[in-house]
Amino acid sequence: MEARNSYILYTVLPTFKKRLMSTETIKPLDSLECTLAFDPRDWSLSKRDAWLYGIICGWENEDPLEGETEDDAINEICEKHGFDKKRLKQLRKNYLKLKEYENQVF
Repeated sequence: MEARNSYILYTVLPTFKKRLMSTETIKPLDSLECTLAFDPRDWSLSKRDAWLYGIICGWENEDPLEGETEDDAINEICEKHGFDKKRLKQLRKNYLKLKEYENQVF
């Protein structure tokens, strides 16, 4: 895990930073998503951070490891912060609406 973190810190992040800071790149939602996704902090710790991360990046695991499912992370977040099914549905709608908007505008 430490080698992976070093790779992200010294290889992936500088590449993303260069791309996101380019004057030719005008994709604010992509910039927000990359900023959150590659920030080393744990976005699940506070309810507010988890909500923002869920809207911008989504909590669904698109590439689950063996023994995991796509919903493991979101189920953990809901349990940790007391999000009921209605709140989870609202979070997913916000995420999908933002992605829809991003695809239409950018």
